[in-house]
Amino acid sequence: MKGVILAAGKGTRLRPLTLETPKPMLLLNGRPMLDYVLDGFRAAGVTDIALVTGYLAEKIESHYGDGAAAGVRITYIRQHEQLGTGHAVNLAREFTAGEPFMLCWSDIMCGAAEYPALLRFHAAGGYSASITLNRVDDPWEGAAVYMDGDTVTDIIEKPPKGQSATNYNNRGIFVLEPVIYEELEQLKADSRGEYNVPDAIRNMIRRGLRVGGMPLSGPSSDVGTIEALREWEELLKQER
Repeated sequence: MKGVILAAGKGTRLRPLTLETPKPMLLLNGRPMLDYVLDGFRAAGVTDIALVTGYLAEKIESHYGDGAAAGVRITYIRQHEQLGTGHAVNLAREFTAGEPFMLCWSDIMCGAAEYPALLRFHAAGGYSASITLNRVDDPWEGAAVYMDGDTVTDIIEKPPKGQSATNYNNRGIFVLEPVIYEELEQLKADSRGEYNVPDAIRNMIRRGLRVGGMPLSGPSSDVGTIEALREWEELLKQER
C-alpha cells in the first residue's frame, strides 16, 4: 500500500513560527513534526509515500530528500494553489495508481501504533473508506462524525460552532479505496472555495458505500496552534 501525506498548508495559526518554517518542519522534542507521521506510516508498512507540498516546499524537500534517511521513499507533488485537502489528494491520483492508500494530514500527532491498527480495522470491515476519530467537546474546528457502531453515518466538515450532536471529530488519518477519486471528480467547492476529503466521504456515504470510523486509543491532536505545540512538547518530554 502507498501513502499520501498533505504538507502544503501555510500554518497561519502558528505564526510567527511558520513565517520562515513550514508547519511540518516545526520541532517537537527535537524532531520535525512530520517525523512522527512518517513513524506511523513505517509502523504500518507504508514506505512508498507521496508528500504533497506547497508553502515553503523547498525547505521540506531539502530536508527529507528521497526519504531514504527516514526509512521511506518520497515522491514530491506540488499543490500550487491552496484549494483544500480533496484537491491535494486528487493531485496524487496517478501516484496511487488505482490502489487503496493511506492518507494523513502532516500535523497529526498520535502513537505510531494507531496506523497499523487502522489498516487492520479497514481490512476487517471491508470498508470503502476508514477514518480515525477522537472525542472533543465540540468538533466545529474539524469535521463532526456521526456513528452507528463502527459505521460512519455522516461527516460534516467545519460545522457551525455549538450545533453538532456528536463529540466525534475526524482525526485526519484515513485508509481510502480508489472510489474516493470518483467523488473528488464530482465534488463542488465549499463556501471557502475549497474541495475537502470529508465532503467527498460524505458523498460516498450518501451513495450507500460503507465508511468505518476507528476511535484512536491514545492521546492525539492536530498541532495547529502554538498552545497545541507546547502541549505536545511537554507530553513527548514526559515519555522519554
